[in-house]
Amino acid sequence: MYWHLFRLIILLILVVQFLIKLLPRNSPSRAQLHEPWAKGLIIALREQLSSGSKAAGAARWTQKHQLSYLDQMRLSPHTEVLEYKYISKVATYWVPYMPNVQCQFADAGITWRYWVFIQIHCTMAGGFHRAKHATITLGIRMCWWPRMSHDIEIWWLECPHCAKNR
Repeated sequence: MYWHLFRLIILLILVVQFLIKLLPRNSPSRAQLHEPWAKGLIIALREQLSSGSKAAGAARWTQKHQLSYLDQMRLSPHTEVLEYKYISKVATYWVPYMPNVQCQFADAGITWRYWVFIQIHCTMAGGFHRAKHATITLGIRMCWWPRMSHDIEIWWLECPHCAKNR
């Protein structure tokens, strides 16, 4: 009996390693470059890093609300993924920015943002179809995009399984 369990664990480890090798080609970091808002922010942050001043990085920005994100965003030192500084009651940490472009892992028409919602709300990890607040809280801990709570709330309200139980 233990031999079968051991073989299953080894197989699971091999599958996870295979999927990790596929991630760089289809990751959100590459998708961030296909979204104009994120691409502009990445360019501004790179200019800011190379020149050492915030004014140089902000020169390309024309809208005031976009300038406010420069202080809260960074490029990851290891992967150059655009990250948002999340400040909770307990800790401060960086979470990746999710672009609003087609997700390579999903069917046509599903964006990275909606794919994250599906993974958080509809999968077995922690229970099927979480409550609205739990879904939003878990989403904020994993990634970020502007108006994230609003988008997750709308998708939660549109969930047919959850609508039956409300």
